[in-house]
Amino acid sequence: MKEIKTIFVYGLALALILVPMPSLAAQEVAPNLNDTKAHSITSPAKPGPDAGATLPAKTITLSNGVVVPFDADVRTSSEEEAFRKELSLLVTLDQLTSARMKEMGLSEPAETLPKIAVTAKPSELLLKVAEPAAIGCRVTKPSSSAGDMNVSRPQIVKSGTKLYAYARYNWKNAPFSECPPNQAQIGGPDGLAITFNRSVTNKGVSFVGCNSYNKCGKTGWLETNNHYGAGWAFQDWGYASLYGYSPTYKGTLTYTLTTSSTKCLQAFAKYGHSWNSTKLTGFSIGKSSIGISWNTSSSLWQKSSQAGSYRC
Repeated sequence: MKEIKTIFVYGLALALILVPMPSLAAQEVAPNLNDTKAHSITSPAKPGPDAGATLPAKTITLSNGVVVPFDADVRTSSEEEAFRKELSLLVTLDQLTSARMKEMGLSEPAETLPKIAVTAKPSELLLKVAEPAAIGCRVTKPSSSAGDMNVSRPQIVKSGTKLYAYARYNWKNAPFSECPPNQAQIGGPDGLAITFNRSVTNKGVSFVGCNSYNKCGKTGWLETNNHYGAGWAFQDWGYASLYGYSPTYKGTLTYTLTTSSTKCLQAFAKYGHSWNSTKLTGFSIGKSSIGISWNTSSSLWQKSSQAGSYRC
């Protein structure tokens, strides 16, 4: 009997040795199998940005150092005015390149007619020149003619839900004087206007003028403004070519708009020039029409542009 008991104990011990036992590590990763949450084992989350974090809004730094939002639809009225002036400045200086348009979030629709070629300008600074001594003060050829003026067809570009229509002019053979700056007016105010072939929502208007040395700034005043277009008036002065002519040697009027219509949008521009005692007294702007009012019917001329188009 004692021998049988010994054999039984020995066999039981051998069976316990041969049965595989879970390791301590296995016990740790598979605790209570009745807990369904313990069945799924996932890798630790990799470090990264907080899903709830808000990324900083994209911005544009303008040439004067002002920073405005890239998104046209969130800009404030003052930010939009600064952006519009920057656009007017770049157009006037022939510096609105494809790269700069991309930086500013502007796109030119394929339907828009080709614009004038972009040419680089060396500087925006007025060259330092000495004022001539003992010169007479007289204006040479104040009248000029419409053929001495170039009024480019308006261009229309898009950013967000907004459209920017700009009209540009430049003198080809400007009236000039032998006078120091601001001593010889060429008649009364001149003016530049833009109009559309249908009513739009007006979101603001700006104008920038430059001399031939690309010294630029805001000049004149918004004379007429409605849902069909706008007109800007400014005094032109007789400057010697030594001074880069006047600060209205060339300029750009930019009109910001929105429209829910997908129909063809056309824009037209017109420039009015006067001399002697004639002066511009106002604009009348309607559908595809620009009228310029003067105090007299002589000593003046007007120059119109070809049509600029969008979705036509």
